[in-house]
This record gives sequence, C-alpha cells and structure tokens, in this order.
Amino acid sequence: MITITINGKNIKLDEPMSVLKAAGKAGIKIPTLCHHDALETYGGCRLCVVEVERMPKLQNACTLIAADGMVITTESEVISKVRRGILELLLINHPLDCPYCDKAGECELQDLVDKYGPTVGRYTEIKRKVPASHKDEIFVRNMDRCVVCTRCVRMCNKVQGASAIDIIGRGNKSRMEPFSSASFNCEYCGNCLSVCPVGAILSRLYLHSFRPWQIDREVETVCSYCGVGCSVVVQVRDDSIKRVIPRFGLGLNNGLLCSRGRFGYEYINSEERLKEPLIRKNGKLEKSTWSEAIDFTAKKLTEIKNSHGGDAVAGIASPRCTNEDNYVFQKFMRMACGTNNIDSVSRMGFASAQKYLEDLLGQGVTSNMISGVKNADTILVVGGDPTAVNPILGLAVREAARNGAAVAVIGEAKGLEKFKTLKVVPPVFREAELLESLLSEVAEAKDPRNERPAVDQGISQLSGGSAGVDTGELKKILLDGKSIS
Repeated sequence: MITITINGKNIKLDEPMSVLKAAGKAGIKIPTLCHHDALETYGGCRLCVVEVERMPKLQNACTLIAADGMVITTESEVISKVRRGILELLLINHPLDCPYCDKAGECELQDLVDKYGPTVGRYTEIKRKVPASHKDEIFVRNMDRCVVCTRCVRMCNKVQGASAIDIIGRGNKSRMEPFSSASFNCEYCGNCLSVCPVGAILSRLYLHSFRPWQIDREVETVCSYCGVGCSVVVQVRDDSIKRVIPRFGLGLNNGLLCSRGRFGYEYINSEERLKEPLIRKNGKLEKSTWSEAIDFTAKKLTEIKNSHGGDAVAGIASPRCTNEDNYVFQKFMRMACGTNNIDSVSRMGFASAQKYLEDLLGQGVTSNMISGVKNADTILVVGGDPTAVNPILGLAVREAARNGAAVAVIGEAKGLEKFKTLKVVPPVFREAELLESLLSEVAEAKDPRNERPAVDQGISQLSGGSAGVDTGELKKILLDGKSIS
C-alpha cells in the first residue's frame, strides 16, 4: 500500500502509478496537453509540473511515479507562473483564430489559456506559417495550430499500428505530417482526430457546420456496421446527425473507432434516401403511404404462400441492421410466412471455414472475448482480415502481436502483414480441409499439460489431406501457445 498526500488530501494506492494518474483517481485535475490516458507517457508539454517536498525543482506529474510518503502540491503561485510561461511560448506560433477554428469550445489549449493566461503576448516576431493541407477528402491538417504534443503520432504508431504520421522538421519547425509515402498507410480511422487537443487535425465532413455548444443532445448507441458492437456517441442538432464520436472509457472499443463507424453516418441525412415507400404500378415506381405499402406486401405474401407454399418465400437480412431487428425479421419469416429460407450476404466470405468452426467451437468468428484477444499469446486468424472487416478486433490482434503474441494467418490479411508470424494461403474453397488436417495433427500431438484436447472426439473421421499446404510450422505455433484466440 502506497500513501501519498496531494493538496493536503491523503490518497492510498494499491499499485505504483504516476502522480498524474493518482491525482486523477482522487478527483484532482492536473492540466496537461501531451498526456492522454489511451497513450503511452510522453512528458513533453511540461504543463503538469507539480511541487514535491524535498525535491529541489518542479517535477512532471505524468512521468513521476508516486512513492510512499510523498507530499505534493498541484497549484501554487510558482506553478501557475511556470504554466503561464509555457503557454506563452506555445502561443508564439499558435494563431489566435479561435472565432474561425472549428475546435473552439472543446480546445484544450483554449481552456488552459483561459485559466492560466497569458492575456497579452510579449513576442512580436512573425508567426510560423505552414499551409493547410487539403490533400484528402476527410481530414484538414492545419499545422499552424500544432503544439507538437505528439498525441497523433503515438496514437497512429502505437495504438492503431498504421505508422502514417511522424514528426517532420526540428526545433521550432517541427510539425506532425505523413512523411514520404507514409500517407498511403493512413487507414482513415480518425483516432488521431479524437486525441488532438487543438484544431491541427479536423474533419472536413462537419467543417464550419456547427459549434460544440450548439449540439442539442447526445445519444449513446452502438455502431451497426459490423458485429464488434462499438459504443458511439451521436451528436444531434435540429434533428440532424452532425457528428459521431467515441468516448474513452465507454464500451469495449474504449474510445477507438474505424472509418466506417466514425465517418459513415452521412447516408442517414442523405437527400437520396427514401422518405416514403414505393410500389411498382404499370412498370413504374410510385409513392404510396405506409398503410398502403404494408397492405400490398401482406396481400402478395399471402397469395404466394397460399398458392406455392411457404418455401416459395425467401428473406434477405441486412448485416447493417441490429441483432434485435434481424431477430424480429427471422421470426416474422418463420412464423408468419412459414419459411426457413433466410439468408444474408455477410455469410459468403469464407463460408465453409466459418461453418466448420461454428460446428467445432460453437461460433465462427472468435473463440475469445475481444477484450481477451490482446492478452493471448497465440492468435489464429482464418479466412479474412479483421482489420478490414472488424477493425477494432483487428487492433486487439495488433496489440497482442506488439506484446509478443504469435499471429498465424490462414488466408490473406493485408492489415496484419507487418504483425504476422506465419501466413498460410490454402487453395480457394479448401480452407475447411486445411483446418481438419491441422486439427487432426494437433490432436495427435502430445499436449504440454499431458492432456488430450477435448475436441479430438471423432478425430479419426477427419480428412487426412491438408489442402496441399505444409502445416508443420503452423502446428508448432499452436502447440506452443498457452492462451489461444
């Protein structure tokens, strides 16, 4: 147990942590620009300086590990003067264009200057000028506003794993840019946008369309683009969706989103969306009321069922709908229409391998919780690229690889190319054959715990072929793993 005192308040800690984190747990806010809970510690902005008894100078709260008996002060005249001086240096080159900048109202630098000052700048030299970048259709980069906190770099390199952003230049000419061909590595997830404390990185999709304080309400919901179930916050103004953002600490995605979840909302407000049902009359689609459309559909379904039986009717479910919507849909098709002919386009990718895994493990996507994937020491990816299909799950696989996990890929997974340990590409439509052979070989091998795998029941009936692929190295990776996803 570690006991420290912050601003006269005794705080007990169960484990070692930084003074900044300890203060946060006690509800004491220490200002910072470079620190973010989702990123590794950087210690660059120096705004989190605190006084510690028996230490000769101010200390960075983000890099100082709390020790038993520490007495810490987070606010004093000396500390305020230092913070004011740091902010004044940042404002030498930072443009004072708050009325124009879209970040105004949620800008961390703006809030800090409002609290600590300065109110007047003493430096008169010409400010640094970096032309705004308008190279892509989603992001606008204004490096004039960059405070070199490196949050975007750490997010892109250490969390997203794309390595599309780095520090360009030296000294007061430093800025965050995609360097050389790295811009082509950008996955347009927008996670750099979430952590940028100023208006250096903005989204073109809502540029100059609203101010943060003009939002009427926020709605917490779940993204429906894939089956991961990321939590998002939908910001609404005048009954129109203005922005979709994540929230750190909310949901299994913990503040991270992919490009679809963050930017794929414009279709909701599209003028091309149908606002009323259409019925084809005399070969031409004509507008109708909902009552008329429902009556027409019910009549046609009844006629077909009575004339040809329920099997003449089929339903196609949308993967974009929620689980609840699709559950009601299949219930309607089975109970009302009397048919089991229900399908979805989402099942077509590697269908045979997925069906085999469903029969074997009970589920065809993953045998582990998403939160547990990052802690596995061996990961087997079959028939797809999780960074493309389920991007947040893909980030968990990348994190596990950075932590030393072995990642074996059966098929193609471009997003895991830098993180894979082994890749095996079986012939088309022979994935299930490879999996059967692999399972047979693993079951016949001696388990490290001197136990036989529970799934070896009926193993002798499995195919002896391996789809023409050498599975020796793949089998070794799986046998060496203690925690496999």
